[in-house]
Amino acid sequence: MSPSIFELVDIDATNAEIVQNLSDHWPVDLLDVYTHRTDCENCTRIDYDKECPHVLQTYEITRSFKDGLQVIPEPVGGCKVKADPYKLFRTEELYRDLKLPKEFADKTIREYEPKNDSQKSARTLCIGYVNGFIELALKGQGLVISGPTGTGKTHLVVGLAKGIITQHLRSVSFVDVGTWASDFVYGSRSFDEKKKTIEGMKSAEVLVLDDLGAEKELSSKATAIGAIQLVLKHRYNQAKPTIITSNLNQDELSEYIGQRVWSRVRGKSMFLNLTGYDHRTANRNHEWGDIGELREEPA
Repeated sequence: MSPSIFELVDIDATNAEIVQNLSDHWPVDLLDVYTHRTDCENCTRIDYDKECPHVLQTYEITRSFKDGLQVIPEPVGGCKVKADPYKLFRTEELYRDLKLPKEFADKTIREYEPKNDSQKSARTLCIGYVNGFIELALKGQGLVISGPTGTGKTHLVVGLAKGIITQHLRSVSFVDVGTWASDFVYGSRSFDEKKKTIEGMKSAEVLVLDDLGAEKELSSKATAIGAIQLVLKHRYNQAKPTIITSNLNQDELSEYIGQRVWSRVRGKSMFLNLTGYDHRTANRNHEWGDIGELREEPA
C-alpha cells in the first residue's frame, strides 16, 4: 500500500496505525486512497463522457492524538482524462472579469501571424512571458509593446492575458486607456465610482493598459494622465506586473508620462518595438513611414 501513499512516509506512520485506520470505518480510509491512486496511475480511459468514481478527488492524510490517522477528501482534480472543474470554473470567471473588446475576444498568441522579424520576436517573447509568468510576477516584471497602428499589439496582449489566466489562474484587468480616460474625464459617474476604478487598476494582479497615449487628444488629458501616473507608481512600488501597449516610442512615452514614472516602468519592463504597416488597412502612408516594411521572405 505505501508506495501509492507517500504521505505515510512523511508522517512516519506505523503499521499499527495503518491497520487501526482500516478498522475505524472513516468515510474515506487508506484503502480508498490506495485504490484511487492505483487506478489513476494505470488509467487508460479515453471515454470523456463516462463518469469515473475517482475523478477529481485527492486526499489529505493527517494524524491526530485522539483519532490517529485520518483521511480528509479534498475536491481538487488530478485526473489525466477530465479537467479539474474548479479550474474550468475559475478560468471562465477570470475571462468574464477580463472584459475584452469583442473584436479581440477570441484572439490568442499562437494565432498571431507575424509579418516580419520584429513581430516574430514579439510573439516568441509573449509566449515566453506566459510560460515564465510566476517567476516574472514575483519580480513585478512587466512588458511594454510599442509600434504603429495595426501591427498586432492588442492581439498580442489579449493572447498574453488569456494565457496567464489559462495556465496560472491569475486575474488580469484589461483597460482600453482611450475609452477609460474619456469616461474618467467626461463621464457622469460619481467621484467615488471613478476612484474605485483607479483602485482596481492599482490592485489588479496583472494590469494591461492598452493603447497608452490614445487619450492625448482629450482637452483635460492632464487629469487622466495624473491618474495613470499614480497607478503606475503604485504598481511599481508593490512589484505588480503591468503590460502596456502604445503607438508612442520610448522617448515619446518618457515625455508623455514623465521621466520619473517612465524610469520606474522601464526599470521593471521588457521593451518590444513592433514594426510594420497597418495590416487592417494595408496603408503604408502613415507617420511611421516604411519602417519594418513587409518584404517577401526567402523560400
